[in-house]
Amino acid sequence: ETQYLGKIFLDYIEHFSKYEIYCTNQISTTETLQNLLSNNPKFKEYVEKIQAMNYCKGLKIDDYVMKPFQRICRYPLLLKELGKKTPKNWDDFKNIQNAIDEIDVVMKGANETKRTADSLVQILELQNKLILNNEFKASLSNLHKYQMVDTLEDCKEIDQKGHRKNSSLFLFKHLLLITRPKGNKARPQYTIETPDLLVLDTTHQKSKHVLAVHDNKNKIKVIISFASSGLKQHWFLTLTNTIADSY
Repeated sequence: ETQYLGKIFLDYIEHFSKYEIYCTNQISTTETLQNLLSNNPKFKEYVEKIQAMNYCKGLKIDDYVMKPFQRICRYPLLLKELGKKTPKNWDDFKNIQNAIDEIDVVMKGANETKRTADSLVQILELQNKLILNNEFKASLSNLHKYQMVDTLEDCKEIDQKGHRKNSSLFLFKHLLLITRPKGNKARPQYTIETPDLLVLDTTHQKSKHVLAVHDNKNKIKVIISFASSGLKQHWFLTLTNTIADSY
């Protein structure tokens, strides 16, 4: 029996633009959700009750918010694979090729929102890992409002006594966050706003590949050791470019 999957996609293609609208509102949706979970005990209680039910399959409400975006990303792969397996003399072959072209247009329109959504997922995962005390709560409670630039989970901070401390770097457009692991969580050590940030190539007897990160506002210097010269160079360029973009 002939199946016309390509035609079905074409029949509904005009509705796919709704995905782009959904993705565009991803940040505000997440912000509203986090606000409700933090400030509305009844809402939080209800959400936790629903999430505990078997039909949620262990997924949280954040996961379901992301699912529509993840689905639109899968359609081009599905159609292209279907096109490879469909004979050229098949009735639906041309429809499949047209559907591929149309869905590519939709995806190109959503490219920027995809990057934003990917960054948002990463930021939310980080947000859930952070152990926030009063010193950092004000500056780090709304990380989802920031734009992620780069991350490095495995580096070392060399303290004033020469001790090497496991650390992670999280660079946002307006902020550098340096953390240390605490079990499966992360404890913030420093936050430096990029306009106050200065990075210098330096040397240290404890490591060959180090950068000196300065907080000019609070007069703090942090020595970061990298696993390789290539990684050090990458972070030096990324930090300096982000600092330049902040002015």
